Amino acid sequence: MRVYIYILLLIIFIFVAPVIAADKDHSFKLNGYKRKFAVHTPPSYEYEKKIPMVIVLHGGGGNNKQVAEQTKMNETADKYGFIVAYPEGIGGKFHTWNAGACCGKAKDKNVDDVVFISKMIDEMARLYNIDKKRVYSTGLSNGAMMSYRLSCELSDKITAIAPVAAQNTTIPCNANRAVPTIHFHGTADICARYDGGECGGCFADIFKSIGIKVKKRLWECQPVLDNIENRAKEFSCDAIPEIVYSKGDVTCQRWENCLGGAEVELCSIKNGGHNWPGKDVVTPSCISRPNSKICKAHKKSIGHVTQDININEAMWAFFSRFSL
Repeated sequence: MRVYIYILLLIIFIFVAPVIAADKDHSFKLNGYKRKFAVHTPPSYEYEKKIPMVIVLHGGGGNNKQVAEQTKMNETADKYGFIVAYPEGIGGKFHTWNAGACCGKAKDKNVDDVVFISKMIDEMARLYNIDKKRVYSTGLSNGAMMSYRLSCELSDKITAIAPVAAQNTTIPCNANRAVPTIHFHGTADICARYDGGECGGCFADIFKSIGIKVKKRLWECQPVLDNIENRAKEFSCDAIPEIVYSKGDVTCQRWENCLGGAEVELCSIKNGGHNWPGKDVVTPSCISRPNSKICKAHKKSIGHVTQDININEAMWAFFSRFSL
C-alpha cells in the first residue's frame, strides 16, 4: 500500500507544484481525442482590443494546471497584459507531447499535436480576439521540444519561442521562416544533457528509487550549443554571438541579424538542473518526508534552481520585440 501511495504522489507532483485553478477551461474533439486547454486573461483584457498570447507547454508527465503554478506565468501576464493558453498533452495521468523523438502515448499515429495547437490558436482568436501576429510558445522539457517542433512546422502562426531545458528533436527543421528563439538550459541537467548524448530516463530513475522498475526511454540529443548554433546557421544569423546578459550562474549569448530580423539566444545556467530557472519546485513528498527516497530522487532530477535570472521577464522582453 505504501508503494502505491508513493506512486500516486509521484504521478501528481513530479516536476510540478501544487495545482491552481485556471480562469477557464476549453476543449474540442480531434482525431478521436478530447483535447483540452486552459486560459488565463489579465485584468486589463478587453475584447475590443487585440491581445498577444503566450502558449505554455507542460513537461512530460505534467498537465496544464500545474504548469501554470510552476511557471507563475499568470503573474507575468497580468503585469504586461498578454493572455496565456495552457494546452494539455495526451495521456492518462502522464500527459506528453508528440515532439519528434519523444514522448509516451503522444507518439500514437493518431495524435497530431501540431494540428491541435493550430486549431487551438484559431479557437483562441475566435473566443478572445488574440493578435495572431503575436503568438509565442514556451515550455519545459518535453514542452520545450514541442515548442521547437511548432517553430519548424507552424512557423506561419508561431511568432517566437522560448524552450526551457530540452533540445530540438525535429530534425531536419525546414521552417518556412526564421523563428526568433531564446533557449534556457542548465549545464548540469541530467534529463536533457547539456553536452548531448542520451537524453531522457528521469522518470525511470525516480521509480527505481522507490523499488519500481520502469523501462527507460532514451533518445539521442545534440549538445545544446550545437543545437543553437545549427539554428543560427539555418537562419543565416551572424556567426559570432554577443554576450547580452551575465549574472552569477547565468550567461546569455545572442546571434543577431538573422533572416527576417530574427534573433537566436542561448542562456546557459552554470550547474543548473532540469527546471524552470528562478522558480523553486517543492512537492508535498518533500514537505512531509524530506528524507524519503522519492524526495531525494526528485531533488536530484530537478537539480540546482538558479535565482540569477527571472526567465518570465527575460522571455517576455524577447517575445515583445517580435511580430509576424
